[in-house]
Amino acid sequence: MFSGLIAKILKNPELEAGLKYFSPIPAFLLPTLGIEGIFSAYKKTVYIAIYNSLTRILMLLFIVLPVVLLKGSYLYAICGWISVSIITFIIAIFFKNIPFKHIISKKSELKLKEILKYSLPIVAASLAGMALRSADQFFVSRYFGAAVFAEFSNGYIQIPFVSMITGATSLVLTPTFSKMIHEKTELNKITELWQGAILKSAVMIYPMVVFFIFHAKTIVVLLYSNSYINSAIYFQIAMFINFFNIVIFAPLLLSFGETKFYFRLHFYFAITAWLGEFLIASLINTPVAIALFSALISHPSKIIL
Repeated sequence: MFSGLIAKILKNPELEAGLKYFSPIPAFLLPTLGIEGIFSAYKKTVYIAIYNSLTRILMLLFIVLPVVLLKGSYLYAICGWISVSIITFIIAIFFKNIPFKHIISKKSELKLKEILKYSLPIVAASLAGMALRSADQFFVSRYFGAAVFAEFSNGYIQIPFVSMITGATSLVLTPTFSKMIHEKTELNKITELWQGAILKSAVMIYPMVVFFIFHAKTIVVLLYSNSYINSAIYFQIAMFINFFNIVIFAPLLLSFGETKFYFRLHFYFAITAWLGEFLIASLINTPVAIALFSALISHPSKIIL
């Protein structure tokens, strides 16, 4: 409905068609959220590996291959994404029922008010997080045009290995911390577990990050050709954030029930990102400065979010 308006605001006419095609995808993917948390809580992480491997293979088959083999545009990729979203939705519904087979349902002792009190701030925090992550894209697209935005969006990316490691760590730590807090475990034991997880994550992540920083130009050219060699500087800036990604406070905050505080942090970081990047775009007027500021604001936000 608002695709045309958004395209005008961002000064990118190509967005209108893309947003219209993309619009049904969230409706199918939103119900799939939380599947990793369910299997982590029930210590059935092997199903997470199966689910993620299966869905990633489907994305490769339906999104990447049609573009490569048929030489299609981004609309080919979006249409493939729609197909994958529908299949993923069906798979997720099946997988979510696996831990609860042969279990008799009982009325929960938790009241709806308690559930909403805990979950609504997390939902609001997710929306604020989306605003935070979209700020740099908005200002680069709005102030510097489609060509510079293409260089920025191709370069300012995170390597998937980091999110896979930190995401898996968070999924495992959150139910573990919740159990320890419920059993009134000593705080020093909780912090020891937390620090141990950070150290192990650093051992796996830091060597990869250093490698990608020093070989940024080679990697960008390999992925996108020489036409996007200017994306290397954005790639190096984005890689620097990963030195701080290993420190995660979210499992602790959520386990202690501090969801309102969790939301406030997201909100403050989002406001700071939008105001700061607006001033940079207006006064300094360089996309690299926006990327640097986005990385700087991401250091504390990545730790907490």
